[in-house]
Amino acid sequence: MMQIAAFDFYDTGDLLDYLLGQAQKGEALNSNFETLGFESLFILHNLGTLLFLFVYYPIAIAFTSLCAKFTYSRDVSEWGIERRRELLYGFFIGIVVESYSVLAVSCCINLRFLTWSSYGETIQSLATLSCLVLLVATPLFLLTFLRNRFESLQEREFRQKYGQFYKSLNLQQ
Repeated sequence: MMQIAAFDFYDTGDLLDYLLGQAQKGEALNSNFETLGFESLFILHNLGTLLFLFVYYPIAIAFTSLCAKFTYSRDVSEWGIERRRELLYGFFIGIVVESYSVLAVSCCINLRFLTWSSYGETIQSLATLSCLVLLVATPLFLLTFLRNRFESLQEREFRQKYGQFYKSLNLQQ
């Protein structure tokens, strides 16, 4: 059940060990964390399949941005504009909000054991610090976004422009 809640559908540990040149992924902090699915001290191992979504995101943004600038076909351009808007306001905010607790726990575990002694551990530590920035910036971004657009939240044009983001917040009546 915890694998589904943590978006962990595939064991990425062996692949990460190979890519980062790590001989071991680190033991779990204790048996309670291991039961919850946090089987390592390292953030990338604990994120599991969720890591693929965060790798996929910049690739998808780049692809949809290219499609939006595609001038030979209006359909491709419109598709790129719509998908980019969905990715910027729906997908990213949705995936960060949905996985916030997994990110926070994984980040806190690895923050306690930051090491820079090997290539793999340096990548893990940099990923932890990047995740920490994301965890702090996301609520600040949402607060600023909603505060600046509070008056226009009920306007029809706003709902059309930011529809996916608007729906993800469940503000529609």
